[in-house]
Amino acid sequence: GGGGGGGGGGGNDDHRKTMTNTDLVIEEKRFARLRTRYNIVYVFATFGDWIQGAYLYALYREHGFTMQSIGFIFVLGYASSAFLGTIVASLGDRYGHKVNCVLYGFAYAFVCVVSSRRSDAFSLYFARVLGGICYSLLFSSFEAWAIAECDRKKIHRRNLARLFASATFFNAVSAVVAGIIGNAVVDAFSRKNGYYTGSQSRTLPRLQTADEARVERPLPELRIKTSLFVTEKEPNEFAPAFDVAAGALLLCGCLCTSLWVNNKTKVNREDEENEEVVICDENRSSEEGHEEGEDGEDVEEATKTPPQRTLRTRTRRKRIGGILESFKIVATRPELLSLGTTNSLYEAALHVFVFIWTPALEKRKDADQTISGFVPHGVVFSLFMTCKMLGSMTYSILSSVQRKRHHTNVNGCGGDNNNTSIAQTRKSLRYVFLAAAISFFWTVVFKESYFVALFAFCAFEFGLGVYWPAMAVLRGELVPNSLRASVTSVFRVPLNVLVVMLLTAAGRASERALLLCCAAMMSVCFILNVNEG
Repeated sequence: GGGGGGGGGGGNDDHRKTMTNTDLVIEEKRFARLRTRYNIVYVFATFGDWIQGAYLYALYREHGFTMQSIGFIFVLGYASSAFLGTIVASLGDRYGHKVNCVLYGFAYAFVCVVSSRRSDAFSLYFARVLGGICYSLLFSSFEAWAIAECDRKKIHRRNLARLFASATFFNAVSAVVAGIIGNAVVDAFSRKNGYYTGSQSRTLPRLQTADEARVERPLPELRIKTSLFVTEKEPNEFAPAFDVAAGALLLCGCLCTSLWVNNKTKVNREDEENEEVVICDENRSSEEGHEEGEDGEDVEEATKTPPQRTLRTRTRRKRIGGILESFKIVATRPELLSLGTTNSLYEAALHVFVFIWTPALEKRKDADQTISGFVPHGVVFSLFMTCKMLGSMTYSILSSVQRKRHHTNVNGCGGDNNNTSIAQTRKSLRYVFLAAAISFFWTVVFKESYFVALFAFCAFEFGLGVYWPAMAVLRGELVPNSLRASVTSVFRVPLNVLVVMLLTAAGRASERALLLCCAAMMSVCFILNVNEG
């Protein structure tokens, strides 16, 4: 059942049974260095995505596009992520995951500059297509690099739970900080130029009407457009948020270049290929063990020349790997098919939730006679992110407890620790899916209670904090290393198709129908998880 990834984890367990306390201390130091290097890059990657994503719709509206045109641009981005993003992400299995992560930082920064400085349709369509590819890289290549690096450093995969729990925590922190900084820079820029008046009663400012804006500036169609790199005479009012995003993403690319191992080298590819084609190379194994002791080992190791045998193996893997091979593996392995289906359904419900939570709370606020005033969107968003952080912290604590039990089992009778880890992770997800289904169903039953809906949405966000690291751990255990990025990106193809379908129907569907749809998808996830467990 577990494929190549599961096999790799099982061998790690056998090695771990012979480890001394000193070996465990050394491994913990390796893990701490890996976690630091990964989170430093990852936090800037997510910060750049959060800060510009919050203003994307407003940016297009300020450029002069209608709601229908903006909807088409969003659908174009999802389609690009589903198809082109899948192809580009799969190249990481051949050329290295770090290459894709660096590409994400620099390409996404370029997208932010073009989107904020150009208002012609061609430039914005091009930027959204490229942005869709970058979005796919964010959710595939970063995780693939972390898992491959964990295996290369001979760090037990049980530590993936702590690694991705910390990444989820910092992801939520970056979202809160991005919201604060984004509001601050946009507000400061707008007051300086007087393009719109800030509203004291809401987090986001009140935009001028179209007639008011035309008094100050010409229509977007009349602006000067010569070269893609020539900016508009008058910048978009939301450009400062995208400028900050571009800076953070450029920093992400630079940090990734300097801190991460160049996965394009033969060293990292060997570890992934050995899972499918066994290669006995004792000299390289001794070099791996030798280089573990110092912080600067990555640069030194990256320059080593691999055995000729490994080059032949890489050529063989190039012929075998790819997108079609990934689709075939997912379709023929029940555990991967179930994992991909769960991934698509849960995250599709997440996209619907992002679309529906604001009108759902506003509707209940108007109907609930016990409260008055407006919905504090910024406060609610911060509350959601806090719940998400608490969820990731809870999962990290539970993983640490289980890790201590694992050490006890290793010193005692042992056992199949790889299968135990998978079963325990699935058990955690089972509670997440069940709680999410109940939460969405509550909002339908108590359709006029503001606080019930707010509590239910917070419960969903808490579960989301558990979901991200838990699913990453399952993918780490079940997905073959040789096709890790390809399979992970293949999982996102039905997700993006489903999101496009749901968001297309969202404009015509009622709030109650969308919430029931989310509850149904969570119920299916729960059933699939129970069957796999």
